[in-house]
Amino acid sequence: MVQVTVSTFGRFCTIAIWLLLAIAACSATSPETQTETPADGTQLVADSGVVQDTAGRTDDGRASPDAGFSSSGLHAFVQLCAGERHTCGLRADGSVACWGDNQYGQCTPPAIAFTQIAAGSSHNCGLGTDGRISCWGTYIAGMGSAYAPAGVFARICAGSDETCGLKADGAVACAGTGFGVWQPITTAGKFTEISCGNDPCGLRADGSIACWSDTNGWHNFTDPGPFAHIYAGSAYACGLDPSGNVTCWSAPLSSDPALITPRPGPFVQLSTGAMIACGLRPDGSAACWGDNRHGEAASFNGPFTQIAAGEGHACGLQTDGTASCWGDNGFGQSAPTPGPFTQISSSHNHNCGLYADGTAYCWGGNDSGESSPGNDSFTQISNGSNFTCGLRTDGSVECWGLAYKGETIPAEGPFTQIAVGLAHACGLRADGSVACWGDTDFGSGDVPNGTFTQISAGEWTTCGLHADGTATCWGYSSAVPAGTYSQISVGGTHTCGLRTDGTATCWSDYPETDPPGTFTQISAGGWHACGLRADGTATCWGDNTSGQNTAPAGTFIQISAGDRHSCGLRPDGYATCWGDLVTPDR
Repeated sequence: MVQVTVSTFGRFCTIAIWLLLAIAACSATSPETQTETPADGTQLVADSGVVQDTAGRTDDGRASPDAGFSSSGLHAFVQLCAGERHTCGLRADGSVACWGDNQYGQCTPPAIAFTQIAAGSSHNCGLGTDGRISCWGTYIAGMGSAYAPAGVFARICAGSDETCGLKADGAVACAGTGFGVWQPITTAGKFTEISCGNDPCGLRADGSIACWSDTNGWHNFTDPGPFAHIYAGSAYACGLDPSGNVTCWSAPLSSDPALITPRPGPFVQLSTGAMIACGLRPDGSAACWGDNRHGEAASFNGPFTQIAAGEGHACGLQTDGTASCWGDNGFGQSAPTPGPFTQISSSHNHNCGLYADGTAYCWGGNDSGESSPGNDSFTQISNGSNFTCGLRTDGSVECWGLAYKGETIPAEGPFTQIAVGLAHACGLRADGSVACWGDTDFGSGDVPNGTFTQISAGEWTTCGLHADGTATCWGYSSAVPAGTYSQISVGGTHTCGLRTDGTATCWSDYPETDPPGTFTQISAGGWHACGLRADGTATCWGDNTSGQNTAPAGTFIQISAGDRHSCGLRPDGYATCWGDLVTPDR
């Protein structure tokens, strides 16, 4: 084994790139369960460990293990880090993908190329290619972009509510609660490695440890080192000695005793989270200890090249760059970002994407099975509130999810396009006729005479575009502003049209303010809408109570607005979403 230590390592994010030559020679497989008997004699048995999405969730918020997705090339992850209820992965091209709780924007990374990332409770920080630190997520005094630290850093770590950076000369600067604006730490000496938990700690060249805060007292200990690495958690810490043995300690009565009782080693890397700690063995297997309410404190064969422990979940980086996660999935933190896709669709409580082979993947709410597609191949997918429909290559339609009023029993096709609303759906035939099914109580299924070239379904309204560019709507709202359109999109409470000159207009029972400029595509959501500019950038307008209008930087090839969130499909086929992405059972 050749070991290359790249960085260290926050309370929730421990990064070390371990070049496991023996493992790299093996083919990557999904992690398998190991059973192991800890010191207390209790046998812990975990599931296969790959949690793909919220499908199959049980009452405790876990998702049933499923086959994980694989990624390759620039889309493979090279580092993982886990926060309290979210997870982030760094790709080979420096881009970042995050999944899980996004209440504070912690899953909406900036469009910056990073060389390392670190996750705290509900914030993240990244080290740019220029050595500068950028943070996103919950606002913590002193860590905002206006207070970016001066100088170039070699490593970073993020803890509960602080972030620290280590410079090449061993100097350290920290910001956050207890530190305020970025300031140098001058009383503890020079370090080769740092780790952020509730309090930051550093490892000196001689293997000794120093911590420069005393809010919990857990670091007031007789140094059992020397250590090769240090890992700080929440009110506890662990040290890894040169032989791969682990020593953990905490303040009296401040941590679960299981947290400071590590599994047998040796280990080559650790990761200390809030309620669990995990170790990576030389053979690439992982062993976790601590809280086990969600099956997170177990062992997995892997093989992995890196591990990351959060509050109640953990993830392992497989040899092909695939992320596999296990444990608590109540916020989607154990459901790695899927892709690449050729098409995406967003709705009230879930999203779906189509892979290149036409198979579908859905994530988000799944109370009625709306995020559990079959294995068919589709040419288009469209989401409703609690059901989803896919258009097969032969023009037939398959729907799944809630079937309260016939939502999953499509009309006779074949169809060339489908549109799914809140509780009804419609299909467009090759001859321009339209057929609808499901809940049509407000007349959303009462198709008027004429032929159409495009259709869109919303909450209780359906609209169609005629060959001459005029639009007709039926259902709850049938009003359409005069003019010709190239696209029409029906949302929850309003409808938007893209005029032939590229301008967008929206209408509803309430006053609407049209956005400036021109667009190539639009999508209407619950109380907001988004559009794509000619240069691929996204602009959103309307309600922004959940951040659904705060489109990230970068370019997109498709955009889809849901109820309180929006998603865009990047040119590389991966989806970026913003707004309220948390599953409904939050």
